[in-house]
Amino acid sequence: MNNIRYLACALALGSGAAQAYDLPVVNLGLTSFLDGGLPAGPGWYLQQYFQNYSANRLVDKNGDKLGLPKTQLDYQVAVTQVSYLSELRVGNASLGLNTVLPIVTRMKVDDGLNNAALKDQGGVGDWLIGPFIQF
Repeated sequence: MNNIRYLACALALGSGAAQAYDLPVVNLGLTSFLDGGLPAGPGWYLQQYFQNYSANRLVDKNGDKLGLPKTQLDYQVAVTQVSYLSELRVGNASLGLNTVLPIVTRMKVDDGLNNAALKDQGGVGDWLIGPFIQF
């Protein structure tokens, strides 16, 4: 039992907060476990999310400011989610399919170096497709 306590203490003391500036363009946290609770039974469902993000300070892994004259980032992303819940049942569960497509509608980056270090891009992101089971 003491070994488990020592391990838990070592893991707790050795963990730290994640700090990064190169995160994905889209926060896929827009969706949640509530997506599995479709309101009206089998059929097609469409959800549209919109995310607006702005930052004027980008830091490295130590929390220090990046060595760029300027760090300005602004973007807008539209995320379309389409879900299909079939009438096919396996026991008490229904089978379905979920798909998410992010589109960067506006992106503006200024690194103070004529965008030599940071480049702005827009367009279609990674298309995510996955099956699900609803109980």
